[in-house]
Amino acid sequence: MISVDRTVGNQWWVSSGLKANEQVVVEGGQKTPVGTEVSVQNADSPNSPSPSGTVAAADVKER
Repeated sequence: MISVDRTVGNQWWVSSGLKANEQVVVEGGQKTPVGTEVSVQNADSPNSPSPSGTVAAADVKER
């Protein structure tokens, strides 16, 4: 579980729950079974969908 202290637009400040170089899947995670290998696309990639800025409430713990 990650903790998010603040959001500005589609950018999130993750204050805890990640180690160095770990990344968070912010879109399509509900359709992805646990343990599935994913390929990373940058949010500004022309082939990536525009970020929705939302995440399932169970995935975020706010302070």
